[in-house]
Amino acid sequence: MGQGEVQAMTPQQPDADSRPRPSGEPALVEARPQISVLIVGYNTRDLVLECLDGLYQHTQGPSFEVLFIDCSDDGSEQAIRQKEPRVRVIDNQENLGYGRGNNFLARHARGEYLLLLNPDTLIKDNAIGELYRFAQSNPEGGAWGGVTRLASGAIDPGCQQLKPSLFTMFLLTIGLGVFVKPSIEAARSEGTQVHSLSGAFMMMPKALWDQLGGFDESFFMYCEETDLCHRVQQSGRRVLITPRSSIVHLVGSGSSKSPKRMLALTRGAMHFTRKHHGPVYTFFDGIVRWLYSASRFTIGLAGAPLLGKERAAQLRQRHAPIVFQPTQWIGGWQTPEKPSMAEESSTS
Repeated sequence: MGQGEVQAMTPQQPDADSRPRPSGEPALVEARPQISVLIVGYNTRDLVLECLDGLYQHTQGPSFEVLFIDCSDDGSEQAIRQKEPRVRVIDNQENLGYGRGNNFLARHARGEYLLLLNPDTLIKDNAIGELYRFAQSNPEGGAWGGVTRLASGAIDPGCQQLKPSLFTMFLLTIGLGVFVKPSIEAARSEGTQVHSLSGAFMMMPKALWDQLGGFDESFFMYCEETDLCHRVQQSGRRVLITPRSSIVHLVGSGSSKSPKRMLALTRGAMHFTRKHHGPVYTFFDGIVRWLYSASRFTIGLAGAPLLGKERAAQLRQRHAPIVFQPTQWIGGWQTPEKPSMAEESSTS
């Protein structure tokens, strides 16, 4: 297929698995789909059904298949098989986590490209078709993403991310985070290169995914897509974002951080640091992360007159695990205790 060429959509059916097809459903299509959409669910039964409805209604252009795996036991598999038999539901009996779950689905995928999609997203305006066209017109890329928006319509800041670094944490600690946070304007510019995309809506060539080994499964959650995008760039490819492809992310990375989620975020960031930097760098990164949370905890203690009692209490609660339980995060995901995927907002 030539660059920019788009074929008529042919939603792919499951491999011949002996399941009867509803009356009127087309025969199985053996041709390789252009896109395999991967969805990992965890207690998202109603959300994933709404996501699938929008996906099939509003995707035009590339041929695609949809693969789903449920990491909980909320009836999602049965509901999808009943209401949307075109989806390839892959049986699973355990909570694999986000990275392992997508790796598992990718091994069953037949598409030329893989599209990671959160179950708590709404597809409109041919977002997947537009992202595919963007990938075709920018073949130097190794990962392509669209803009995710919150239910309010505002851009979700998490649709583009910085990789964790000591410098970034230092500026955040001293109140100069505005100079290192990802520019929202970049998400409005066509073909902008970014450090990392959100795993809620990210496309990659399956060949490159296989070459890189997919997600590093030592990350249970958080920073696994940052690590993957880092390795994409190390391979000589670019990580790009386009505003022409946009979806709604109902939860969004900007949602309020619970103490457990804050702890998981910090563990993920420290895991990234330990993987990509030496012990001295990692030691100071851990100190700066502790100082950052300690400063916010102190503001929560003393700042009630300015912040209000409720906001001050939330600030204290959010950072208390980082301040008082450093052994829970300093080693990254090497420690055995792992939270539920329910604490994960981006599913990345």
